[in-house]
Amino acid sequence: MSHEDDEWAIVEETLMLAFPDTERNRWDAESSMRSYRIIIGDVPPAAVLVALRRLALESEGKWRPSAGDILRVLNEDPERPTFEDMIAALKAACKYPAGGRREARAQREHALIAGFIVPRLERLVMLRLDDPEYGELRRKELRMEWDAFVEAQEGRERHLLAGGRRNELGRLEPLRALGLTPPAGELEAGDG
Repeated sequence: MSHEDDEWAIVEETLMLAFPDTERNRWDAESSMRSYRIIIGDVPPAAVLVALRRLALESEGKWRPSAGDILRVLNEDPERPTFEDMIAALKAACKYPAGGRREARAQREHALIAGFIVPRLERLVMLRLDDPEYGELRRKELRMEWDAFVEAQEGRERHLLAGGRRNELGRLEPLRALGLTPPAGELEAGDG
């Protein structure tokens, strides 16, 4: 057995044992891993394990990720902030007094995080995510809202990129796509 075969055996064991069977997703030792490998393609097993760790956090270990879920994680932009990044940024912004300083702190984050937090800042500050009784529910709802926002922004970015003049690609302007004002002079300097 080669080293790569050993690594794929670890991936299979992780998929089989670390995630529960569900009605829609039962593990069949004969065919399941073969199907995953066909769909995943030439991705190294180590990269698949990294994706499985991320998916375990996302699912809280409650469902087995499909091969499509694994591919989605593998093909995501590594610079795109996660839900946990957004929560950390929200907590950092909440350390500032209400008003302009709190909003200014949120604006310093990645454009995706700022685009999510700034328009919702007053409401997000009121959420008690660490509440022992309702914090987990609020986090789940906020994660769903974040995921929907990110998905919408990715669609918007693709639209802006393809929205140039006839037979040309457009210029991607992520700050404008998120409804944020770029710092003064930043866009003019790049216009040439």
